[in-house]
Amino acid sequence: MIRKLGTMRGRRGNTPVRRRLNAFGAVLVALSASIAGVAQPASADVACLKMYIVNGYTGHVVSAELGDTRFPGMLRARAGSVGPWEKFERCIDQNTDTFTLRSLANNRYVSVEMNYTGSYKYMLRARATTVGPWERFKLYPTTSYYMDAFKGSSNLFVSTEMSYSGSDKYMLRARAASMGEWEIYRFGVL
Repeated sequence: MIRKLGTMRGRRGNTPVRRRLNAFGAVLVALSASIAGVAQPASADVACLKMYIVNGYTGHVVSAELGDTRFPGMLRARAGSVGPWEKFERCIDQNTDTFTLRSLANNRYVSVEMNYTGSYKYMLRARATTVGPWERFKLYPTTSYYMDAFKGSSNLFVSTEMSYSGSDKYMLRARAASMGEWEIYRFGVL
């Protein structure tokens, strides 16, 4: 009997099959890193990949603004292509189901600025030298197979600020209570 297989659409939940595939992926990354002579993550339950981030609404690539004198390392979805400021390393911790982002341009972890106020509250910046609670994120699937949303330590979704102007336009902030068009991103592997 021949069965027609449906396409994979809709939400990608944390099913047993997905958990096994994630674990298998972590093993493959660790094995390929050891073969290539790359330093292994601190734990076998942590898998790291070099990647770039694209805002799903505008199609702009996320940059770590290293030249910003006010907030060095501020994340903004403003680039038309991937350059040095647009490269990150995402490390997923299988035990906690969280991930970290590290800018490859300045070797700093992305933090959610919890103590900032006003329109800068919960801004994302590549500025931390160590990982703490402000540098951990959680991934959330969307209805699109290729797009995801993520929450920061504020327990709010990361948004791209479309209505801001000047050098703050397209700033990333973990400030949305629900997922909408401004909170959708695609993680591309380098």
